[in-house]
Amino acid sequence: MYWCVTDHHIPTLIPKKKDNQATATPRELKPPHEINPNIPMPLSRLILDCVQKYPSHRPTDFSTVIPRLELAMSVTSAEVKTRTKEIANAIPESKDTSGDESL
Repeated sequence: MYWCVTDHHIPTLIPKKKDNQATATPRELKPPHEINPNIPMPLSRLILDCVQKYPSHRPTDFSTVIPRLELAMSVTSAEVKTRTKEIANAIPESKDTSGDESL
């Protein structure tokens, strides 16, 4: 999920070869909403929980993930509706000045 919403790979502690020496890179994970501001906070938090370093800190199964995804979807839907109304209200109504009502 992290890569899908951020277009960034998850940093890991897997050693990378540099000048024929293996070096471990520190795990610095930016929250998805900081990389992509279109990601709602509930989804960002869920993604971060799912990629925790220690498996015991991750959600145990989808029965805990699904309600959180549903919450994120409801936030997204509400934001889309709000933004759509804001955009619609900002666009002035067009007035037909041609006088031809037969179209």
